[in-house]
Amino acid sequence: MERNINIRNYREEDTPAVVGLLSGFYDNVKTEEDWRRLYLDNPAGSAVISLAEETSGKKLIGHYSVIKMEMSVFGEKRFCGKGEGEIFDLPFLIGLLKRGVKIEPSSEKLIRHTMNAALACGLEMVCTNPNDLALKSHIAAGYDSLRQEFSIFVLPLKSRYLSHVLTKKKNLAGTACFISSLVAPLIHFLYSVKVLFFGRTGVCLDPIGSFDSRTDIFAEALGKDKHVIAIDRSAGHLNWRFGKEEYKKYVIRDGGKDIGYAVLHVFINPNGFKEACLVDYLFLPEGWGKFKGTIVKITEEAKKYDSDLLRVNYMHDRKETFGLAGVLKELFFTKRSDKRNITVFLSSQLEDEKEKILDIKNWFFTDLYFEGY
Repeated sequence: MERNINIRNYREEDTPAVVGLLSGFYDNVKTEEDWRRLYLDNPAGSAVISLAEETSGKKLIGHYSVIKMEMSVFGEKRFCGKGEGEIFDLPFLIGLLKRGVKIEPSSEKLIRHTMNAALACGLEMVCTNPNDLALKSHIAAGYDSLRQEFSIFVLPLKSRYLSHVLTKKKNLAGTACFISSLVAPLIHFLYSVKVLFFGRTGVCLDPIGSFDSRTDIFAEALGKDKHVIAIDRSAGHLNWRFGKEEYKKYVIRDGGKDIGYAVLHVFINPNGFKEACLVDYLFLPEGWGKFKGTIVKITEEAKKYDSDLLRVNYMHDRKETFGLAGVLKELFFTKRSDKRNITVFLSSQLEDEKEKILDIKNWFFTDLYFEGY
């Protein structure tokens, strides 16, 4: 017996089934309200959504979408998007296979259908970060891989978190609590000495409730940079992404002047620790030298919220021009490498720029790209 899979566009009546499918995979999509906020209430327009349907039973078994967003590409605004959520109902498909039902492979077809619809909407580039399982189908559907290095920097703020880290090391598991009780104060002491060595930086953080014209000047400066590719950081986009209370927003000031902004996400992570993560930051061109002072102030904010750790996810991209990774190591953040697959789909309008677009040194990534998707 053989069953066909139909690939089609999303319809309004699909909403409950789509939410049910995604809620099993994403912590931030548990209700229809969550889903509508992310996929339909985007200021750049509703997402391009494609679905895989098992035709005999009219059951939705797959999903892929492109979330629309503006990007600045070498000094020009471009209508782009983020590919998101190549998801299949694997238990259902496995059940069919166990019963001897033949299923035509559809992952690549689902992505191709979505990309054709995205191009028809006028999108010029789509970037996404598929997991290892989904990478092959993205490449087959026309995406190109972006070679890059990704690191996670962590500063332990409490000994209990350090103890948790040490227990993962087999040779230290039995003495983790004792070692962490010694090492954590030492890290804090060395950090404090390093901060004193810096002297007064002049940097301060001004908490804000939302983004507005005050922060738009940073996005406008980034958009004029003819050497970088970056996601839109207009107030409308940032408020949509970081509107929840768990995102702490600041304007960075130095010498009485606004020089940038930062967003700190404070939440309970899956291991039960209170985590502060620097998810987005941007400076005026002349302000990048104040990153060190900014991290010191961000650390103070993380401690204010009683966080167990401060994390900075770091793509080794255009930021390397400013030596930011070196600053984090200098402040005793521990570094570990992590794997992220980044792929890019280009329309014919950007084909001539392909070589430059596939160079990670021309990109500016923060967790604005990854957070909440």
